[in-house]
Amino acid sequence: MLSGNNGILQRATEAKTYSNEVQIKERIRLAELSARANGEGLLTYSALNTELTKEFGAKGTGYNISDETENPWVITVEDVTYEISNEENLPEITADTPAGTVVKTPSSWTSLLGKAISDGNGTAIPLPADFYYVGGDYNSGLVISDKENDNMNASNISMGNQFVWIPVSSEDDLVRTKFDTNTGNPKTGLSTSNYIEPYTNGYSDGNGTEETEEFNTMKQQVLKYGGFYIGRYEAGINSTTLRNGPSTDQNVVCKKGVAPFNWVPWGASNSDVSSLVDSGYFDYDAEWVSLGQSYGAVYLSKNMYLNASSVTSTLCYGSQWDAMCRYIGDSQRKTTTKSNPQLTGSVSTDVSKNIYDLAGNCFELSMEYRSNECRQIRGGACNSSLSIFNRFDGSPSECSDDLAYGGSGYAFRVTLYIN
Repeated sequence: MLSGNNGILQRATEAKTYSNEVQIKERIRLAELSARANGEGLLTYSALNTELTKEFGAKGTGYNISDETENPWVITVEDVTYEISNEENLPEITADTPAGTVVKTPSSWTSLLGKAISDGNGTAIPLPADFYYVGGDYNSGLVISDKENDNMNASNISMGNQFVWIPVSSEDDLVRTKFDTNTGNPKTGLSTSNYIEPYTNGYSDGNGTEETEEFNTMKQQVLKYGGFYIGRYEAGINSTTLRNGPSTDQNVVCKKGVAPFNWVPWGASNSDVSSLVDSGYFDYDAEWVSLGQSYGAVYLSKNMYLNASSVTSTLCYGSQWDAMCRYIGDSQRKTTTKSNPQLTGSVSTDVSKNIYDLAGNCFELSMEYRSNECRQIRGGACNSSLSIFNRFDGSPSECSDDLAYGGSGYAFRVTLYIN
């Protein structure tokens, strides 16, 4: 809890670079984590007060907190307020607990920065800090947003970024899978020697973290919390104008009714995700840069929530895509072809479990590797009526004359795992 990339000490160091409000919220969360650790997962009023006093000074001068019997507890530091659920008064989860209800946090979630909520099916799932329950449940697809008071039908640039919970009950639910083309059911036949995840000779993020390490951390956290969140929509840009080529835009959103973030390569190469320029690794790197797209999908995904303490964002892994396919249950579904990509979420028939754009808007880049220096591309596209579980090869920064890979028909999808 104290050490490592996600430890308290590391977070405390990073917090110094944030704005004053974010700094204060971060320090409150660290106090909460310390109080939980001292109580072996149970958060009590007295333990929280002790840690807040250490962090901010005496109650009444350094900080204020609402009465012990209130729920949630409201903590105020300067002009910043922050809510923490009074877990002793929270209900135990049952099969009848409505989705989105805040419930007691499972004892194994000692490092959770956020709340536990019901999935409407008798299971507690994590609601990360600074995210809010929007609607849906286990059966229909449970949706969260990073904007308070978002709604299920929100559209356009004013809404928040929305994600859907994908349950993972065991390690068997987080394996790359081949699916039957008629039924969509999992079956054997995917070559484990050719299809690789994580790729052992993959990238380094420049800070000493290797692709294999990142994957193993993701897997560990997904199994710990029983799932992960996937973008409700394809990655987009905060505009309603469809892109007609690469750009320098790095602001990735996950919203309905915006332009998909297409015209983007996977990255510079299998060993470099920080920028497209790779010292001549591919002769056509310069062509991408001349068109203005200096970053690939892996880099953009990793940076969407780079400063978030509660979640880590990544480009969708192949194992996560297949876990989603098993969960939605209709991964063999296809949609009618169209001449061009549409705004995200605009095809009403292209939806499963509240997740849009899987079968017929843009092909989606993924983390899955295959021999011959290829990364896997998933789903269907506007001009190719293919099943959701579809996978095929693509060279990471391939840039042919017509930009066939990384062109208008290729986008990506962001996933979140709990820190």
